[in-house]
Amino acid sequence: MKIALFRRSRWLFVAAAVLTPAFAQPPAAAQPAPPVYEMRLVRMYQSNPQRFVFVVGGAGFASVTDLEAFVSILPEGSTLRWAPGCKRTGDEPLLTSKVALGRFADFCKSQGVRFLLVPSG
Repeated sequence: MKIALFRRSRWLFVAAAVLTPAFAQPPAAAQPAPPVYEMRLVRMYQSNPQRFVFVVGGAGFASVTDLEAFVSILPEGSTLRWAPGCKRTGDEPLLTSKVALGRFADFCKSQGVRFLLVPSG
């Protein structure tokens, strides 16, 4: 009986020795979620002709080209989210041309940035 108990406890010891290092490892560092940037389109007050500025965070961009330069330095995997609303004046950049909007979305994708256009209803 003592021999059987010894054998059983020996196997428990071996199992504990083998499994403990696997469980004792610190968990892998969780990767932070990719950043999400909110974009807005702001109309310049009393501009004639009417002008718009794209705003992301605290930075403004006077043209789609300037906005693309900013997108090109965003971290890969980040998201650029835009919820422009449903009111239009008819001359807003990107919103008045499906082709231009598609080109911009393709540019974002080529930079590894997810462009998320949130339609309004």
